[in-house]
Amino acid sequence: MRLSPKKHSKKYPQTILVVDDDLHILEVVEARLVASDFSVIKACSAENAIKELKQHKINLMICDVKLPDLNGFQLFQKVRAMHERLPVIFLTAFGTIPDAVRAMKAGAVEYLTKPFDGRELVHKINEVLKQAKTIHKKSAILSQKPYFGKSPAMKE
Repeated sequence: MRLSPKKHSKKYPQTILVVDDDLHILEVVEARLVASDFSVIKACSAENAIKELKQHKINLMICDVKLPDLNGFQLFQKVRAMHERLPVIFLTAFGTIPDAVRAMKAGAVEYLTKPFDGRELVHKINEVLKQAKTIHKKSAILSQKPYFGKSPAMKE
């Protein structure tokens, strides 16, 4: 089931992909994010999420751990293969400490349990996107090779 993105008044909104098989959670998260000026794309399965990632520029993904086709960790591995630096937040009703540790070790930026505080979720998203933007800018600067010498040692 493909659910289309919401359009916003912001000139260049950040796009969040929300992946959850619970349509109520999709609606609640979408409402909170839309109210915070994010563009939202919803997917109710890992397969749909992968299709959306191929079709749209996504700035962050929020993913349930339990999905009908793959679990969130399997989807996370596929996403990492496609978009190495895409920030991922896990959101789950079945949170365990081992799963949280596993998610963070795999590279997730956050692991939240349901029910969640919508304001906290938006705050975390803003922090993560700000940090990602800073890292992207630093990478761009470093890729310009800002050295001045001509010797091999200086270039290295």
